[in-house]
Amino acid sequence: MPFLNPKLGIDFSHYIADRTLNFTGREWVFRAIHEWLSDPDASRYFLLTGEPGSGKTSIAARLAQLSQNEESLHPNLHTGFLSAVHFCSALDGSSFDSRSFADKIARQLTSRYKEYANVLINSGQKIFNIDINQQIAKSQNSTIQGIVIENLNLTGVSAQEAFSLAVLEPLHTLYRTSFNQKIIVLVDSLDEALAYSGEKNILNLISELQDLPKQVRFICTTRPTRLVLGRLEPLKPFIYSLIKDSQSNKDDIHQYITNRIKNEGIKEQLDTANQKSEDIINRLSQIVDGIFLVAKQICDEIRDNKLSLGNLSDALKSLDEIHQGFLLRLKQNQEEWDKYYQPMLGLLSIVQEPITEDQLSDFLSIDRDLRIRPDRLGRYLGTLLQYLNTKRNEKGEEIYRLYHEALREYLLDKKRNRDSWVDEKGFNELVVHFYQISTKAWKELDVQKIDRYGLRHLIRHLVKITRWDDLLCLLSQQTYDGQNAWFNAKKQIGETGSFLDDVDLLIQSSSKDLSLEEFRALTSIDAFDYQVELIIKLASRYPNSLLPEALNIAIGSTNDHNRIRLLTALVDKFPPDLLPKALEVALAIQDALPRAKALTALADKLPELLPLALKAVQAIQNDYDRAQALTAIADKLTPELLPLAMETVQTISYESYRAKALIAMADKLPQELLSLAMEMAIYAVQQIEFESSRAEILTNLVNKFPSYLLPQALSTAQAFQDEYYRVQALLAIADKLPEVLPIAMEAVQAIQDEYYRVQALLAIADKLPEVLPIAMEAVQAIQDEYYRVQALLAIANKFPEVLPIAMEAVQAIQNEYYRVQALISIAAHLPENLTESIKQQFFNITEAIQDDSYKATVKAALASSVPGIIEAVKLDDI
Repeated sequence: MPFLNPKLGIDFSHYIADRTLNFTGREWVFRAIHEWLSDPDASRYFLLTGEPGSGKTSIAARLAQLSQNEESLHPNLHTGFLSAVHFCSALDGSSFDSRSFADKIARQLTSRYKEYANVLINSGQKIFNIDINQQIAKSQNSTIQGIVIENLNLTGVSAQEAFSLAVLEPLHTLYRTSFNQKIIVLVDSLDEALAYSGEKNILNLISELQDLPKQVRFICTTRPTRLVLGRLEPLKPFIYSLIKDSQSNKDDIHQYITNRIKNEGIKEQLDTANQKSEDIINRLSQIVDGIFLVAKQICDEIRDNKLSLGNLSDALKSLDEIHQGFLLRLKQNQEEWDKYYQPMLGLLSIVQEPITEDQLSDFLSIDRDLRIRPDRLGRYLGTLLQYLNTKRNEKGEEIYRLYHEALREYLLDKKRNRDSWVDEKGFNELVVHFYQISTKAWKELDVQKIDRYGLRHLIRHLVKITRWDDLLCLLSQQTYDGQNAWFNAKKQIGETGSFLDDVDLLIQSSSKDLSLEEFRALTSIDAFDYQVELIIKLASRYPNSLLPEALNIAIGSTNDHNRIRLLTALVDKFPPDLLPKALEVALAIQDALPRAKALTALADKLPELLPLALKAVQAIQNDYDRAQALTAIADKLTPELLPLAMETVQTISYESYRAKALIAMADKLPQELLSLAMEMAIYAVQQIEFESSRAEILTNLVNKFPSYLLPQALSTAQAFQDEYYRVQALLAIADKLPEVLPIAMEAVQAIQDEYYRVQALLAIADKLPEVLPIAMEAVQAIQDEYYRVQALLAIANKFPEVLPIAMEAVQAIQNEYYRVQALISIAAHLPENLTESIKQQFFNITEAIQDDSYKATVKAALASSVPGIIEAVKLDDI
């Protein structure tokens, strides 16, 4: 599978294997995911939430395992159902990096879908370098799987643009072709992505995906933190919670403990302690209180003889208690705690990636009081292994980090961990001091001697201790030939992309304006991509007097994409005396499409450029690009340019693009040109091959048609072969010709497919007063219970008296998933004043839901729409 391909630099196999060790149960979660995937109307985002230790990552890893296995291991989740995966993990600092995320998702999609690879290659040739492995990857049955892209260079652009160029734009382009497969992306631990301190973290990127093609879906996991849920709220995700007290969760934990007791030699300890296994299993199941990680820790302690089966009252019942117990055991010898354990745990709690034993020793050695002899360091480190994650780096060295984010948070939280707290700022200062030890001033530091960890993370440690001036000084260092020293040092280890992240940290952390010298030092880089990106990033931090410097860089660039980005980003800052120079940059752009975009961007400041911009649009060869450019310039066109613009529209041979360009221009056209434009548009619509596109464009145009064209539009609508598209068009025309509404209603009733009949009824709901009886008759004839409810809900939004009938229909739905979806839909549109009978219906239907996670989802939806509804019904019962 593509997401387990080391040749692509993507290999989650060890991580997946570790997180699925002793995996047990969770069939109820997989069933919910299957039902969500099977529902064509579901939200495109499935959000699995759970508290720390509830097993979210294990479930995500198991989903990846099920998808990548050669034979299907699950009846509902078939091999290959996931298209790409990403795990945000504290063990891998790069997993938080937004560019790395864009890169890995794009590589997986190109490996899986050759159509996606071709789209990316075609778009990428103009924008960034992509080296293609000419040997097309094949599966064992010799079918083409995809093209292997060996080098996807996204380092010279912002995280947002990297994601747009490598993922978003190719997806939009892909679905404009005949490609219609589902693409499912799994992203684990969105809450951990908040640790990324660059301009855009992974959560930010995902939260802005409202307009993705409907075939693209995301499965994400997170803690139920407001920072995450609030960001994702506009996407209206389907939230499914791992509720620790649910019977399903308790059953899974009971089975997990049973398996561990029987399979890991613990049974021998049971015999020795003269204990019955079922008694121990039941007792442990109660102790762990629904938290899988607690169950794992207790079973590990029993296995390692650290917890006596004869005295289970010593077992700890929560993550905080487990962490506290672990630290108390270390503190039995206070001297060892002060001298060895606390310094080691303090440092491991603040490092940005796993470190080696030597690195641990080096950092601690900076403080004389914290130095640990190498032989003792290894011994005491071994004592901590149960609470550390370990793996080997590329050199084969063992590297260490705390095993779970929950332990790091506990160590750093003075309120929860008053007796064993570690000083976050103090240990960050220790790391900073390690790199500064050789010099008194940062400007004298030889950055070429800084190791890989320092080049990756020193800036973040400086931010943690609020050393803003030192941060700027370090980023502004120059080599003897005037180049940026920090960038060059990063370039030597192949991590130039993170230089932009470091600059983001500077911008976020300090409000200080840059001097001319500082601006030049930061942008003195032998790579135009980076210079352009830096100028854009730093735009708010340098005075207008530096804009000529920025334009000089644009003039020197040979990349049209860079020029257009710089011009459009800075155009609002240009004073009048710089506009001629900006125009020089725009006119130097060779490719017609970016030249048109650049001239259009400048046209607000220089209206006289509009004729030039329109000529640039005319020079664009590609129909789609010409239509897009014309749409962009439409609202700026002056009356005298409109005839020329109409001539340009007529050169677009592809009817769908021509019609869309006419829609964009319609509001600007005087009456005499508007009539001509609409005649052209109705002709173009009639020539469009695909009915879906024909219906979409006709419905968008009909409000602009003069009255004499409406009969022609009506005949066009009635000619649609597809029943649903015919109804769509008729409904649009009904706004201008009310007498068409009965014809539309007849067309709705004639639709054979129940799903499309419901969609048509949803569309007609706003126009129902005249045809409500007919609509109700059509709804009651729908056989599928879920579709019937959806149609009733649409009508109930307009006519509240229909709500009781809709509620009865909801109650009759046999499939629990669809019953839940129907209740969520109702909750979102409830009137403010509900009758007591409706409230009681809601309560009864909600309480009858067997799946506790579904029930919690419905209650959350009700609480946000009608606060107190569930509690009010309970109080009335009392």
